[in-house]
Amino acid sequence: MKKTLFTLLILLTVNTAFTQNVIDVTLCGNVKNTIKKEKSNTITINQEALFKCSELYSEDANFIIKSFSIGLAVGKDYQAITIEGNKLTEKARNFITKLNPKRFFIEQIRLTNSKGMTNNGKPLIILLKK
Repeated sequence: MKKTLFTLLILLTVNTAFTQNVIDVTLCGNVKNTIKKEKSNTITINQEALFKCSELYSEDANFIIKSFSIGLAVGKDYQAITIEGNKLTEKARNFITKLNPKRFFIEQIRLTNSKGMTNNGKPLIILLKK
């Protein structure tokens, strides 16, 4: 009985220690056009505004974005590219322009703080207005 209780206590402690909160991420620090949900956030924006303001920011000031992926469905296929840093690169802009999606996903967002701790950002669904 003592071993079982001790094992459960250890598992609970370890699980709590390694559980991370998902941090909200915004486009250009603008939360006005963001619809927040439990598993992802949605932003509606036109392509011109997206390319003018193409930086992602963490809502937690202690964390900065190190990398993220942009993914979208093309027919029955899913295509994605990974970007280092917090800005849409020329490669990302070309990817979006070429495929001209109605929506795409910013996901696999990796954040770090000054102590080297890492965390995940909440995925964004970007709805492109025409």
